[in-house]
Amino acid sequence: MDQKLYDSYVKILKNELVPALGCTEPIAIAYAAAKAGVESLTRSIAAQYGRQGLRCNCVVPGLVLNVQTEKMMEKMPQMAEAFAAMDRQALLEPGHGSGMDVAEAVGFLVSDASRWMTGESLVIDGGTISHNPTWADVAGI
Repeated sequence: MDQKLYDSYVKILKNELVPALGCTEPIAIAYAAAKAGVESLTRSIAAQYGRQGLRCNCVVPGLVLNVQTEKMMEKMPQMAEAFAAMDRQALLEPGHGSGMDVAEAVGFLVSDASRWMTGESLVIDGGTISHNPTWADVAGI
């Protein structure tokens, strides 16, 4: 990643994205902790109530294109450029995911096809975290 793009990414992360998430650390530690908490809660609910027939799974989507992300990128073109650079480095599947990709995964989880699946986190991110698990890695920090 070239220095100008990196500086732009760090500026966006520190000044715009991180405060919007309610985090104070540039690598969004609070956001990551919250996501880990949801995954842990998912496993706990599955363990606590599984014998009563309740299944609990969660979906972990990557960045998907939708009305909100498109508006965000229109308002902050430097963020769109930073995300494009991250996509080139991190995505294993071509293009962005969509809300329909996430909906299909949720449909699977509520169907009988996943009847023997509980306490799991289903990652839908185009393969990003399978080889590049952190924002720091993507940004080259």
